[in-house]
Amino acid sequence: MLHLSDAEKTALLSIVAVLIVTSPMDSVLNVASYAENLTFVQGIISQDTTWTLSGSPYAITGNVTISNGTTLTIEPGVEIKFDGNFSMLINGSLYAVGTNDKWITFTSNNLTPRAGDWNTIKFATAENESFILGNCIVEYAENGVTIQNSGKAIIKNSSIINNYSSGIHVIGESNVIIKGNTIKLNNNGISSTGKVSSGIKVLNNIIDSNYNGIHLYASSVGISQIKNITISDNTFSSNENGIKFHVYPITWGKINNVTISRNTINSNKNGIYFYIWGGFGYFAINLIYDTLISENTVYSNEKYGIYLNCSGPWLGTIYRVSISDNKIMSNGIGVHLFANTHRPDIEFDVVISNNTVSANVDKGIYVFGGALREPEEGIRTNMTHNSISYNAYGAFYEDDTDNIAHFNDIYNNTYGVYVSNGATVNATHNYWGDPTGPYHEVLNTNGKGNPVNGDESDLVLKPFLTSATVNKLPIAVLEVNETVATTNQTITFDASKSSDDSRINSYFFDFGDDTNSGWITQPVTVHAYTSPGIYTASLKVLDDLGLESNNTAFVTVKVQPTLVVFIDVDPEAVQSGENSTITIRVTDKLNSVSNANVTLFSDKGGVFSPKTEKTNSTGYIVSMFTAPTVTENTVVTISAIATKTEYQNGQGQIEVNVLPKDATIGINFTWVLAAIVVAIILIVLIFKVRMRKTVTQREHNN
Repeated sequence: MLHLSDAEKTALLSIVAVLIVTSPMDSVLNVASYAENLTFVQGIISQDTTWTLSGSPYAITGNVTISNGTTLTIEPGVEIKFDGNFSMLINGSLYAVGTNDKWITFTSNNLTPRAGDWNTIKFATAENESFILGNCIVEYAENGVTIQNSGKAIIKNSSIINNYSSGIHVIGESNVIIKGNTIKLNNNGISSTGKVSSGIKVLNNIIDSNYNGIHLYASSVGISQIKNITISDNTFSSNENGIKFHVYPITWGKINNVTISRNTINSNKNGIYFYIWGGFGYFAINLIYDTLISENTVYSNEKYGIYLNCSGPWLGTIYRVSISDNKIMSNGIGVHLFANTHRPDIEFDVVISNNTVSANVDKGIYVFGGALREPEEGIRTNMTHNSISYNAYGAFYEDDTDNIAHFNDIYNNTYGVYVSNGATVNATHNYWGDPTGPYHEVLNTNGKGNPVNGDESDLVLKPFLTSATVNKLPIAVLEVNETVATTNQTITFDASKSSDDSRINSYFFDFGDDTNSGWITQPVTVHAYTSPGIYTASLKVLDDLGLESNNTAFVTVKVQPTLVVFIDVDPEAVQSGENSTITIRVTDKLNSVSNANVTLFSDKGGVFSPKTEKTNSTGYIVSMFTAPTVTENTVVTISAIATKTEYQNGQGQIEVNVLPKDATIGINFTWVLAAIVVAIILIVLIFKVRMRKTVTQREHNN
């Protein structure tokens, strides 16, 4: 058996402690998780219960059910960890409201959590129960929150992220308010399924970087319907679809009583996307009606800004739909409407009014009547008081009749209005970009405004307006404070001289090194380049109507490496007139630099041989320094300045001690003598200690 002294035991324990602290992180975390004071929960809760902060964290080790008539209250700051694919089923009521500094967290108990680790928090009960979730984090579930009833549900001021299927999933008809949340990195931010999807209000949320921001889906053998939906004051960005409604019916499909207002919808593949297709038999009818799309800013969506498609094997109708007061800019197609049937008891199916429709890559507004019906049966639109500019086609009508377009400003499009496949439009009383009216190769050959096609039977033009308020595109101007700089030097990029006929709202700086500023509201920003090179930076700007500059401003910045000078001297102290060897190496911080010009300077005289020299292939030069004549101890500062084309100059310095002739250099014998005395004293003391130990040992042995 090994016997250890107390001191040895203490040392061994210290070593073990060090090994524990420095062991791999996974082992430390495993120990911590087992040591955590968890409250384990599963099964049925049948009386009012509070999960307290003192009992947190709570580990869900099986499905938890809140019985009907029972309320579960969760205190601020509580953490709920699901230890598997389990759910919280709320058949009663849930009150889980954190505070700004104490959020409630619903998460996975895995050390490396992933989306789908646990199932859902499901509210499925009678109308008299309630579900309130506020200042909560819901993450790593299959569906973060599931609503399957018409009881009052509120989800507010929460972060709902990294859930596998949906952040919030609604089944069937509901009564849910989703307000003030951040919903991101889910497959669907908000989704629904069922025969009917209704009763959803989505207000003032940030819905970002999901596959679908909102995806409401209805399908059934009978009537499939999405209705009574309000989506207002939200931001949708970087989703595949910002807002997607999809109905796939067997007989009738409907989207109705929908309001989409005051949202910002940008940088998605599709902004607002409504799609009904399906149905079998003569009586299959699809309808989009009683819908308002108003006061939204819809821009920079790759394919469609606003897309409404109501079609199918038989009849598809869009009616009592208003698209008004929106800014629809820089999308692939601004507005796309497709329905093959006009509702005969209504003069116009869709009213498009007071919108700014600008800078869309293809069509500003596209109205398509559908090839399945006769042209006179297609959708009818009333387009009035819109500003339509800088699109490839301002308005494109295909296979639909009896449209009107009055009192619009249609200018600076490749085509102002284009009619195709039997479409007809009364386009009188519009301004076409010039008092002479639109250019038509037959009807108005002197017109200097936007070109149009057709003839007097399918496109009526006169009379036209001779003046309007025309929004000019902004002009981007970019300046920098340095056009030649060094690596990691801060450079100021200034767009303040950019101009517009009204005002510029946003600036986009591309620095030319695969980085950019994104759209920012300030005209001045800074950037530093980390590598040498010649960079072409560029600037685009947006005006107050969201129109992008028709020019891109460029500036070139040359970024040069800086020469770094290392200098050494041997010896560091000499007498007047004696020599020291100066060795200099020049690099660019990483590599030696050859053929760099190096010039040597002294602040108190002396002679260099050579004074100026080029570095050799390894970046070195050697020079002999002859010290100046001095009458007292003098510190001489030697400087070496390196220059080379395509490099920023570099400088190094070193000091040389110059002593008068015949002065003693080197050893200070006073200190040497003192050191010898101290050494002798130490030797004597050590000898005495050892002798005393020897005597003591002998006495002990005798």
